[in-house]
Amino acid sequence: MAGRMPEAESLDGGILLLETSEQLPAAADVERWVRGLGERGYLEAVAARTVTANYN
Repeated sequence: MAGRMPEAESLDGGILLLETSEQLPAAADVERWVRGLGERGYLEAVAARTVTANYN
């Protein structure tokens, strides 16, 4: 995520929407991505979080 994400503080009060691609990543990969967001403070900064999956 280096340099590709805004500072966590800029998301204060926002809504974080996470959506997997049509490639359907493994659950372990999604877990690692979400854990990384939490470690960087993104999950705490936002007011709401929602996760969707793309099923064909």
